[in-house]
Amino acid sequence: MRIGNSALDKLNQEAWVENRKNPELAISKAKKVLIESKKTKYQKGKAAAIHTIGAAYGWLSDFEKASEYLGQALSLFTDIEELNGVADTSYSIGVVDYLTGNFKKAKTNFHKCLDIYLSTENLEGETNAYNGLGSVYTEIGAYEDAWDYLNRGLKISESTKETLIRPKILDGLATICNLKGDHEKAILFFKKSRKLNKNLNNQNQESYNLHGIGESYMRMKQYDKAKSHFEECIAIRKSLGFKVGEAQSEQRLGSVYFELKEYDHAEKHLFYALELAHKINGKNIEMLASESLAKLYEKRKEYKKFAEHLKNYYELKSVLFSEEKEKQQSFDLEKANLNTKVLSEIGQEIISSLELEKVLFTVYQKVNKLMDASVFGLGLYIPKEELIEYKLVIDRGKRLEPYTRDMKDKSQLAVWTIENKRTIFINDVEKDKSKYGEAFSSEKEIELHKKHQTKISNVEQSYIYIPIMNGEDVIGVITVQSFEKNAYSQDHLDILKNIAVYASIGVINSRMYEALEQKIELSEKFDEQHKELEQSYENTRVLNEIGQRITMSITINEVVKKVYNSINDLMDATVFSIGIYNKEKKTIEFKGAIEKGKELPNFSYSVKDENRPGSYCFTKKKEVLINDWKKDIKKYVKKDLPAAAGELPESLIYIPLISKGNAVGVLSVQSFKKNAYTKHQVDTLRTLSVYISSALENALLYESMEEKVKERTHEIEQSYKSTKVLGEIGMDIISTLELDKVLFTIYEKTNKLMDATIFGIGILNSEKETIEYRLAIDRGTKYEPYSRDAKDKSQFAVWCIDNKKPVFMNDIEKEKYNYLEKHKSDKEIGIMKPTEDEEQSLMYVPLLSAEKVIGVISVQSYR
Repeated sequence: MRIGNSALDKLNQEAWVENRKNPELAISKAKKVLIESKKTKYQKGKAAAIHTIGAAYGWLSDFEKASEYLGQALSLFTDIEELNGVADTSYSIGVVDYLTGNFKKAKTNFHKCLDIYLSTENLEGETNAYNGLGSVYTEIGAYEDAWDYLNRGLKISESTKETLIRPKILDGLATICNLKGDHEKAILFFKKSRKLNKNLNNQNQESYNLHGIGESYMRMKQYDKAKSHFEECIAIRKSLGFKVGEAQSEQRLGSVYFELKEYDHAEKHLFYALELAHKINGKNIEMLASESLAKLYEKRKEYKKFAEHLKNYYELKSVLFSEEKEKQQSFDLEKANLNTKVLSEIGQEIISSLELEKVLFTVYQKVNKLMDASVFGLGLYIPKEELIEYKLVIDRGKRLEPYTRDMKDKSQLAVWTIENKRTIFINDVEKDKSKYGEAFSSEKEIELHKKHQTKISNVEQSYIYIPIMNGEDVIGVITVQSFEKNAYSQDHLDILKNIAVYASIGVINSRMYEALEQKIELSEKFDEQHKELEQSYENTRVLNEIGQRITMSITINEVVKKVYNSINDLMDATVFSIGIYNKEKKTIEFKGAIEKGKELPNFSYSVKDENRPGSYCFTKKKEVLINDWKKDIKKYVKKDLPAAAGELPESLIYIPLISKGNAVGVLSVQSFKKNAYTKHQVDTLRTLSVYISSALENALLYESMEEKVKERTHEIEQSYKSTKVLGEIGMDIISTLELDKVLFTIYEKTNKLMDATIFGIGILNSEKETIEYRLAIDRGTKYEPYSRDAKDKSQFAVWCIDNKKPVFMNDIEKEKYNYLEKHKSDKEIGIMKPTEDEEQSLMYVPLLSAEKVIGVISVQSYR
């Protein structure tokens, strides 16, 4: 007997409740629900079960399986358009990102789920999201933002009297108190949280409370109390199989025993933490345990073990640094490739619709997936009435009634954008608003929101406004706004600019379609006129299909071929070409031009060539229409020249290709017949030029993307090589216990990284007030040790030590007085004896130990 959908939902809820308390039981229950959901083809039940399994694996520290299952769940919920499911899964993915230390991705996922919860008025979800964001901002050191997010969550929790999420929020507030030094207040928050967790029998969260209380007592140097709380925490985490937490608490317990000078117990717990962290690939905990063990063995004067663990500490630190850098660069490349693909798909969907309402809402949906669009608006400019008509405005998921703005009111950012035909980019209202003069008034924005039925508790902090252009004309404005500071990056701005191009095409298409429909209604009585309208409608449809095909092209030649194959249905295009402007050469370059079905060789000519109609079209941004070459050509050129490639035509059209207000090339069709073209065909090509401009932008973006991938790959390789050399330096130095060998090792490794023609290390002798140079090398020759007077203020080494700051010069004659009031030129510059050559570049860096200067290191070059 099959189980019904409502019963499966109930079983899924039961499995989810066990998710943190008993992850293994949650997985077992969810897998049974998954089997039943597959039998009945109940997609929501299947997605919910997979979500529970993924989240539970996260609490069992099996992050690979967690990511796999959560990714599947997110795809399923997205496919069936189950918004709360998408939000819940995004939250769980954010938790895994948080546990694995990927705080940037965690923040993105928590913001994503918060936006959905706000739009669906899911208060429990909002509380969870605020807690997640508070945790992430705590980890990255933004304590004020973290405190604000957690308190927002706490207010909702207390008003709704929920108790599941509140303990986590209290734990987060306690952590911030600890970090800010208010340990007694932290303990009060932790204890409140623990009391709630005990009532809920939530041992996983209780373990976090115990760990936090232990940390608080440790910072207050009440080590016995810290010890008892860490021990209780470890017992719970061991019983739950929460290995990451167990390793973390074992490391802290070992550190407590170290402070109590119970070194044998400290060694036992630190070793256990080290081995457990290594098994679960917890490199950060393993690194901390290695550092603690190094301190322990140094204290016990077991120098061999000290060197071994110190070496392991630096090795892990180097690996974590390299992994983080590679992860970030890989993330940037993936994001760039994904954005290109997504933008192409967005363009297809926007331009494929002929209904204005659908166009506008599609733009919003797509933008909201790519950036924080807490407030989104798309307004159409009506020049005759001097109004901006906002047909679509959405504030935190709620659609507002359409309204208009007066273009004469200069205190609006939208008006400034349209009048100046320029973008507005604000990431901090207080800092950036002065750039736009009277066009910004936060009080004005609040009044407008109130007027248009938006309940707001705060004011937007980040804004983007972009004009929607049709050639040189503004036809509207698109805006996204966020209540967070620094919500938008240059990537977001570029994405929105591209979407604005597609929005322009969509709006123009829908307006043409509406106009055609109106004409069809008026012309039903007149057969001949009706046929013309049908043909016009067919042309619009064909243009739309051509546009859809070419916007998927990723090379210029591909764009040319696709347009040529389609355009002959609309007009005589015996010759067809697209010219791209080359900024560096100041030429128009024609690639893949076609004449009588055959591809012509590539050719180009200067934009300053006054005898080419293409140059006239580009520089003037004006269309060229010739139907009789000998009669009409004189309007556009001074001298009649032979064709740049192929044969001379009788008729031609040139249309400028415009992108973001700038000419980027030209489009041309040509015929060997006189009077081949009409004004209607010029209008058709003008519409097609918008699609082609967009397609060319995609093609050029793709070409530059390939180049960026090569550059980024080279950067990663160089970064890896430098990191590897630095790692080798660190390991060679810490494994050497003889001072002279240490100094020479530093010289050898430094010489691999930079020009160290002259190299020296001086040790400060405070009693004698001298700098003793144990190692000094000039062009490979090692000098005998010598010393310098630390009271002689005419030396760069003395300035470096006195000021505890580096000296950095690439032209000594010009820059030396930045550091010394007087410099004796007859005296050696730096550390060497005088030679025929003089050093031209040098660096001095102070050697510090616990903020105390112990010496100086210098490299110098004759270049």
